[in-house]
Amino acid sequence: MAQDISEPGLPEPGPDTFNFDDYLEGNSTFPTFEHTAYLDQEAGSRLGAVMAELELLVERLEVTEQRISARKHESANSFVDSLLDELMEERDEINGLIKKALDERDALRKQIVDKSITLVFQVKTAEELGTVTRKATRRFHKENPQYKNANEDDLDYLTARSRYTITAQIAHFCISMRVPGRKEPVARPTQEQADNLLLRLISSEMLRLMESVSTGLSAAQDWAGKLDAGFPGGGPDVEDLGLDQVGTEDGESMERASADDADRGED
Repeated sequence: MAQDISEPGLPEPGPDTFNFDDYLEGNSTFPTFEHTAYLDQEAGSRLGAVMAELELLVERLEVTEQRISARKHESANSFVDSLLDELMEERDEINGLIKKALDERDALRKQIVDKSITLVFQVKTAEELGTVTRKATRRFHKENPQYKNANEDDLDYLTARSRYTITAQIAHFCISMRVPGRKEPVARPTQEQADNLLLRLISSEMLRLMESVSTGLSAAQDWAGKLDAGFPGGGPDVEDLGLDQVGTEDGESMERASADDADRGED
């Protein structure tokens, strides 16, 4: 849109060449996120036990150190204290057990990481996520006629549908995978391969993967709200202040227009 008025001494400005579509194309980006699935779940279970054992040993060590300190204060004038000697021997024993547990923890961690697979996802628009989800739901019902009359109270139906949908989302939004020992990424999984991955995971790991994908693809992050608030670390929830109560540097009040929730793509 051409401007009619130019400042004295300056040439008359030309037409406005701003192109909305080009601006969107050049500046709109989408984030990526990763999820690592740990396949050596036997080692993972053992790691959990070792970590619990370490916590107990550290607690024992703290108690023993306190007893040693108290005993030293009580027997400050004694040259021989058999109880203090026993406590110090107990401390050395606990430290030895802690070192052994730490060595096992580190070895298990390496073993687990060496047998993992990392999926890299590219977030897209809410419209694309909704389209993928709806298509997967329709395919699921077509391929599983036994659920034709199922309702939302049927746990088996909900589990099977969610599993089918998440594998479709993995196949569509996963852009690459990384495995230990390979420098270059490997090809993204097909839906069948994604389902095979879920079959290899215990319930807790499967749920962790499903939650990670679901959250990463659709959950709103709070970074934009912090930018809108106009100060580092701020947000609409800080001190219960609305954005219309946050002032700019020159003292003027900022107002924020309401926004509709992103379309989740559900029919």
